[in-house]
Amino acid sequence: RLARLAKLTISSAPTKIHPSLRHFISGVEIILPLADLIDIEAERKRLSNEKENLEQYLETLRKKLSNKNFVERAPKEIVAAEKMKLRTTEEKIAQMEGQMKNL
Repeated sequence: RLARLAKLTISSAPTKIHPSLRHFISGVEIILPLADLIDIEAERKRLSNEKENLEQYLETLRKKLSNKNFVERAPKEIVAAEKMKLRTTEEKIAQMEGQMKNL
């Protein structure tokens, strides 16, 4: 009721719905059908722009972590945090690519 869903389907079988957004939470795949809900082209453009920004940020992180001076001189906690940012950004890009594919 809180989500104001017209229909909720729970299934153990894989479902193919296009266009849709998909998200995994605790091993559960949530699929939101997008037909007639959004402008698909505008959403593709938004995701593409966001992905491009993340790719630029990813490149910055990679350059920083490939700099021997930074890795050797920075505190280990800072280097670990930058590596975590790198992994998180790579995961976000992969999710966006999946979302774009499902549109």
